[in-house]
Amino acid sequence: YPDILLPVIEYIKAKIELLGKWNYLLAFLSALFESLPIIWVIIPGQLILLSVWGFYGATSTLALIGIIFSAIAGSVISNAFWYYLGKYYGEDFFKRYGIWVGIEQTELKYLKKWVDSWGPRGIILSKFHPQGRAFLPFIAGSMGFVKTRFWVYNIIASTLWAIVFVLIGLFFAEYYEVIVKYMWYGI
Repeated sequence: YPDILLPVIEYIKAKIELLGKWNYLLAFLSALFESLPIIWVIIPGQLILLSVWGFYGATSTLALIGIIFSAIAGSVISNAFWYYLGKYYGEDFFKRYGIWVGIEQTELKYLKKWVDSWGPRGIILSKFHPQGRAFLPFIAGSMGFVKTRFWVYNIIASTLWAIVFVLIGLFFAEYYEVIVKYMWYGI
């Protein structure tokens, strides 16, 4: 129902424009919380990211660059936090609390296999998968992945992730009326 969805999007667009420079903080916090286990299920971080990054990033080139750097910083910090937590607690964390965060022994086995077989590419590609984004830095830390290598891949993955979602957000901000009008045909 485009009649219902378009006013909602227009309202979100108006609120984002009203926030002004606070959108940088919103982009940073969204990227930070998007990579946290459980939080990404409760808070639709990618929807927030797409709308903030698209609508505010489209206002100027400087705003676009600021949004990208805010998102990269939030993502890198979140991944680093989970990497060091994984180094400190290791796999015992999942044995104790795995059921509470949605990762039990089977999922842990698959994520470890992902890190073993894909290595650096796995860390980079996991940024685009919700469960991988939330848990792979922890797994890499618990497996003893080299710190300097992790930082390099963390920055590369966060940068690619931010740029891809900014571009998607910009596309959505530019063409949301057409997308809403015709998306029902695709569904």
